[in-house]
Amino acid sequence: MAKYKFIKSEEQQTTEWSGGTTTELCIYPEGANYAERNFDFRISSAVVQCEKSEFTPLPSVYRYLMIMDGEISVSHENQHTVKLKKFDVNEFWGDWHTVSIGKARDFNLMCRNDLRGNLAGFELGDEKTIHIPENCKWYGLYLCHGAVELQWNSESATLCQGDFILFSELTDLRQIFLTPEEKSEIVEVQIFS
Repeated sequence: MAKYKFIKSEEQQTTEWSGGTTTELCIYPEGANYAERNFDFRISSAVVQCEKSEFTPLPSVYRYLMIMDGEISVSHENQHTVKLKKFDVNEFWGDWHTVSIGKARDFNLMCRNDLRGNLAGFELGDEKTIHIPENCKWYGLYLCHGAVELQWNSESATLCQGDFILFSELTDLRQIFLTPEEKSEIVEVQIFS
């Protein structure tokens, strides 16, 4: 039976980094520590407050970066440069020398070992049914703005701004029904092994 972890915005821990602040939403396995780099995956959001910021080197970490508000230009030395606006996603290796220009609020997924993922952002004005891919091992929803009621199997929860829910053991969970209480913006996280 599907399990889930509901992390309310007030339960999340925010720390400073060289370019602004970062809020950890989830780290796996439980008890893992970002500073020790002993995680399989880490999900966070960040506020980029400096016009130019250099990303922390993260060898053997595959990264997904999505913009929730604002716009930035991300330059990966000897790789490529990309301009990102709302809901755009950039994938890159953590050991690439990476610099961003611009101020934004972003969403991050970091994967290690053989894990990979997908991020997608969308606006929600009406009811929506989400179909979870068969090979998805963890599935998460983060509410950027608004309020949304979720229903799955015989359970329900209400996401408010900044809340995050992560589902695991998905064998009996293939659909989630979303009902917005107001116009909302959501980030969807899929993690595969």
